[in-house]
Amino acid sequence: MKIRIKFSKQGAMKFIGHLDTMRYFQKAMRRADVDIRYSEGFSPHQIMSFAAPLGVGLTGSGEYLDIEVLSTDSSAGMVKRLNDTMVEGVEVLSYRKLPDDAENAMSIVAACDYTIVLRDDYENGLSMTPEEFYNGILDFIENGNLNIVKKTKKGTKEKLVELAKENAWMVLSKDRERIKREEGRTIGAVKEIEDWLGLKDIVRMEAYDISNISGFESVGSMVVYEKGKPKRSDYRKFKIKWVQGPNDYASMEEVLTRRFTHESKGEYDSFSILPDLILMDGGRGQVNIARKVLGELGIDIPVCGMVKDDRHRTRGLLFHEQEIRIPLTSEGFSIFLK
Repeated sequence: MKIRIKFSKQGAMKFIGHLDTMRYFQKAMRRADVDIRYSEGFSPHQIMSFAAPLGVGLTGSGEYLDIEVLSTDSSAGMVKRLNDTMVEGVEVLSYRKLPDDAENAMSIVAACDYTIVLRDDYENGLSMTPEEFYNGILDFIENGNLNIVKKTKKGTKEKLVELAKENAWMVLSKDRERIKREEGRTIGAVKEIEDWLGLKDIVRMEAYDISNISGFESVGSMVVYEKGKPKRSDYRKFKIKWVQGPNDYASMEEVLTRRFTHESKGEYDSFSILPDLILMDGGRGQVNIARKVLGELGIDIPVCGMVKDDRHRTRGLLFHEQEIRIPLTSEGFSIFLK
């Protein structure tokens, strides 16, 4: 009796190679008391085959395993029995009986869908723009074929791999449109802010605010935007140490002094890069505090205040002592709402 099992492999289990995965499932079959068929001969082994096993470091949401059994419980019962033996990161998704003449999973797999997840800061490592990066991928797929050269002890083998051109083109075309829309919301938003303030080449913006907890404990926060997108890995909170009681101006002076006198711990430290624009959550008073700290430290960075209305909503920007009204429906305005 042939059985096809679908399973997922996530988390730390992605670092387990194919042979170890096979040994793991062999043990799982014994622990779950699966009546699996064994080969005949001097050294019998479980009859088991995997379809297109993934390489080390790849997670899988739909991998397939074929086995042969002498008897079996219901599909739902077998899924539960197997999952009860699984470690975290491996889950059996389905267990179904196949016709006796069914081909094994390896022979019928025609294609696989791969999802590539880029790090939030991947653009920092590119020598090209995101648009050029995706255009390069599209040009690569246009070739239609991919020659893979394998070097072994016996010599060199060439293998022609047909790419799923039509499907890949469709997916990447959608991604291309999504990137254009996202650039309109991010890079386009930064361009609007540059136009409002008369500045150029803004990449990194840092916004500062002071919050009072229960009226007596103050906390400063630093929010970072790079190319119009929040860079959450660089967000920081400052527990106020030098100021006693609620005093927003003194607390802000402490936060900015600590931030801009902080010794960088390396390339990936959130303080290693100075911002191109500082945004203060407040009006003229907070802007003057920021200018005072930067002046004492000999740092020249434009400072802009976010002016609030009676409901504490941003209504405009304060720059060079002038309040600038901003369109409430603009992409640039949406940054101040995050």
